[in-house]
This record gives sequence, C-alpha cells and structure tokens, in this order.
Amino acid sequence: MLVRSSPMACANWQALASLETLSISGNELAGSIPRCLFNMTTLHTLDLSYNHFGGAIPPSLFSSLKLLESLSLSGNAFEGSFSFASLANSSRLKAFDLIDNYHRLSLETEDAPYASSCQLVLFRLSNCIPSSTHGFVPSFLMEQHDLEIFELFNCRLEGKLPSWLLENNTNLAFFNLMGNSFSGNFSLNSSLTNSNMQLIDLSSNSLEGELPSYFGNIFPYLGNLNVSGNSMQGRIPSSMCLTGRFLMMLDLSTNRFIGELPEQLIGCETLLYLILANNNLSGQILPRAANMPSLNYLSLSDNQFYGEISTGLLNSPDFMFQQIGIREFTSSRWDIYNIPL
Repeated sequence: MLVRSSPMACANWQALASLETLSISGNELAGSIPRCLFNMTTLHTLDLSYNHFGGAIPPSLFSSLKLLESLSLSGNAFEGSFSFASLANSSRLKAFDLIDNYHRLSLETEDAPYASSCQLVLFRLSNCIPSSTHGFVPSFLMEQHDLEIFELFNCRLEGKLPSWLLENNTNLAFFNLMGNSFSGNFSLNSSLTNSNMQLIDLSSNSLEGELPSYFGNIFPYLGNLNVSGNSMQGRIPSSMCLTGRFLMMLDLSTNRFIGELPEQLIGCETLLYLILANNNLSGQILPRAANMPSLNYLSLSDNQFYGEISTGLLNSPDFMFQQIGIREFTSSRWDIYNIPL
C-alpha cells in the first residue's frame, strides 16, 4: 500500500526539525516531496531513494537545505524539468544521486548562470532527456576535481567524449557514460596516472579511433573495461598486460578492432569475462600458451580467428559456456558495487 504525504504526516515531522540525517529509502512513500522537509535546515544527509515520490523536484529544496552534504533521490518517479542551477547554494554538497527514475526528467544542460561552489565526490544521474535538441554534459562539471564515482548514463547526451573529466579528477574509481551519443576519440594525456580506477563503461556510444597504446600505464589497477557498441578500431593495446593482475571483465565487442590478441591479454590470470565478438580480430584463436585459469565466459564470434582452442582452457573449473560465440552476454552494465551515502 502506498503511503502518501499529508498535512498530518508533515505535522509529525516537525518534532524532528533538528535532524542531521534522514533516510527513508526503500519504502512505498508516494506523492510529492513533503514540504515539511524544507524546514529541516540542519540536515546533512537526505535519502529519499526507491520510493514512489513524483512530480517536479522543487528548486526550493536546495535553497532551504543549505547544509546538505549527501542527497539521494534515485528510484522514484520525478517528472518535469531539472536544472543544476538549483545547486547554486549547495556549497557543502558532496554526493548527488539521481538514477533509476521511473519517468524521464527533462534535464537543463545549457550553461548555468552561476559558478558552482560545491566539490562533489559522487555524482550519479540517469534516464533524463535533454531540454534542448542537442544535450551536452552540464558545464558545472568542468569545475569538479574531487569526483570518485561518476555515472551519467542513458541521458541522450551528445558531443565529444568528456575525457577532461578523467584528467580533472585523478581519484576517480568508477566512470560510467554508457548509453549516450558521445563521439570522437578516447584520447588521454599520456602523463595521466590514476591508480584508483576500477571500472570504465563507455558502451553504446559513437566513439571512434583507437584505445591509447599507453592505456595500461594510466589505469594500472583497472578491473572492468566496457567499450562495446562503438566504432573503435586499431589493435588491442599490449599495455593491457599492466592490468593483467587485476583485469576481471573486458568487453570490446561490436567495434572494429583488428589484429591478433596480445600475448599479455591471453596470459591474464584474473580475467573472468572476455567479450570480443563482432570485430575484425584475427590470428590463432587462444593458442596453447593462453593462461586464463579464472575465465568463466568467453565470446569470440564474428571475427577472423583460426585454429583450435586449448583444451586446457576449456577444462577451466569455472568455465561456464563452451560453445564459443553462441551464447550472448546479456548484462548491459556491471553493477559490481554498492555505494553508501
């Protein structure tokens, strides 16, 4: 049964006006965001996620709660338009979480007429529609330098891949831009180093060009890379060997990669998922020298490989699918972490 906000419910909340943390996540609360919450001016953390709240997200929520450090609105049914200009007074905000909204919000992506004073650590936003014909990454993000978790997916955004987010935030651990229409090359400064990065998901965009040859030098501890569903080309970087001790999931499928598999890749002992289908890769298919004892999913269909697969590989104790390329990997993204707010 849905619990709808009412004047009586708000009257009961008045006794809690000095709260610093309020979490009512995962209930069946519905209606608009209760106005009484706006009076809780001492709140540092507000978690309304995974309820049935709807209507517009009122800008007055942010102008009233100036001490907010963490806000989660994910998993609701908000509608209308949302502008990041609402955050102008939220100078203490560290975490902004708005994914899995049941309805699509209209997102204002034009330049906001203010200079953002907050420095976010976590930013998650999905399932929005740009308010204009061409939606771009909100410009206030160019001022962010402390991000550790960044997700901006399924928002129909266009323009060049915002690789500047990686260069401006060298402590990033999770970087997810899947399901947009970003174009251009995945270009990065060769002097960049990020030892925190665990996951990069750029799948289902319109990227071209090659993965940088020095990719492994930049992200030595990367565990998950997904650039499937683009138009990337060139060879798979041999520098992947530098991630060989940590790389668990690699999805380069449905691109235009060419050449043979690097020896460093087929010697990756930690690799669980290797998905290379629908490319122009060639050469011997996983020769006897291949050493991937942890592998439990392999997809190599629609390439130009020849030869036989090592029987030792197929006898791997965790190998799930032995008809290579017949079964498709159905997960569209890797939900491998739970982010506490």
